[in-house]
Amino acid sequence: MPSSLESWLDYIVQLHPVKWDLGLSRVAQVAAQLKVEHPGDQVILVAGTNGKGTTCEYLMEMALAAGEKVGLATSPHLTCFNERIRINGVNVSDATIVKAFEKIETTRGSVSLSYFEFSALASMLIFEEAGVDVAILEVGLGGRLDAMNVVRPDLCIITQIALDHQNYLGATKEEIGFEKAGILRPGIPLVLVDTPATKSILAEADRLASPVSQQGCEYGYQIASYWCRTPENELIEYPAEHLGWLPNTSAAGALQAAQLVGIAPDTAQFQDILNKTRLPGRMQQIPWHGRRLILDVAHNPSAAEYLVSQISKIVDRGRLLAVVGMYADKDFHTVLNLMSTVIDAWYFTETEEKRSAASADLKAALQQEMQPAAGCYAKVATAFEAAFEASEPGTTILVFGSFPVVGTVLDLLQVESI
Repeated sequence: MPSSLESWLDYIVQLHPVKWDLGLSRVAQVAAQLKVEHPGDQVILVAGTNGKGTTCEYLMEMALAAGEKVGLATSPHLTCFNERIRINGVNVSDATIVKAFEKIETTRGSVSLSYFEFSALASMLIFEEAGVDVAILEVGLGGRLDAMNVVRPDLCIITQIALDHQNYLGATKEEIGFEKAGILRPGIPLVLVDTPATKSILAEADRLASPVSQQGCEYGYQIASYWCRTPENELIEYPAEHLGWLPNTSAAGALQAAQLVGIAPDTAQFQDILNKTRLPGRMQQIPWHGRRLILDVAHNPSAAEYLVSQISKIVDRGRLLAVVGMYADKDFHTVLNLMSTVIDAWYFTETEEKRSAASADLKAALQQEMQPAAGCYAKVATAFEAAFEASEPGTTILVFGSFPVVGTVLDLLQVESI
């Protein structure tokens, strides 16, 4: 067997030839043998197109404030694999992941598992063996056929539905919503962050008699207050001001979920959570040599619209230079032209992944009159350095697009001194 985490990751990448082999039969068989279908006293399963990561982050903070031992599994990662599996907000160690991989490898026998299936099972096994009180599991792709869907959830959350991964999930929001609704279970509550609610999700919840908490109905937020309802339908109000850059919708959905599973914060705790919760790569702002850096993994039109709305609130942003790389299977034409309303100059780049769009293709997607303010770079580091050299104090440099692009710049900021 491999010995280091790095060698294990190399091994599981080549073990199964299909990156996204949607279906539950193989992973369900191994999960049952490992006895990890309910890897916490309470299991919360989170699906959606946008907002999953921020909703999970808020919910983890609420569980911690309630004194719970909480496991959080998310994907993909930005800079290291360990980000995918956290206990009480801390990445688990290489040794812990290697131990889980070894047990999965021994247990699976001849069953072939994909990279994500190995990762999902590892998170479940680690949480089960750690005895977490609350396990929060973020679905990777879709819902119905995603590896995380082998668990028995006590609560389901579905965040915003938007057009993404249409080649796997369907061409419309209703088709995508149906795939996300595959995480629902008979009688198990659903917190629906998506608004207006996708009809296919509501129909599936009705079919399964799953109680639904809809944003704007059972819970929601205003300028300086949030409200939610208990399982007994009691209205609880939280006077609180949202001062951060993460979506209000994510905070509100997490608060309703926390209320339903009995880990809701008090008013002071909730305000503290709103103030302190941050997530790398989500409107992440870093002062850097007199410049403002913003890092965001927006890579579909809906996420781009939100990013534009947030950037527009920054009145002192100065010139805005964008370092961007995206996958070829994303709707980068729409994303880039949405973003062009706030961007003054472009630094297009690419990664070594096969899915990466060529920087020249990204530039060509811009409207003709914007292309003179765009350059192409073969490496993320080169594009970032070029943007920095072209900037002056007071400039904003935005890095957005795929996780590997944002993750590469985060790595640069830790090891390079420009």
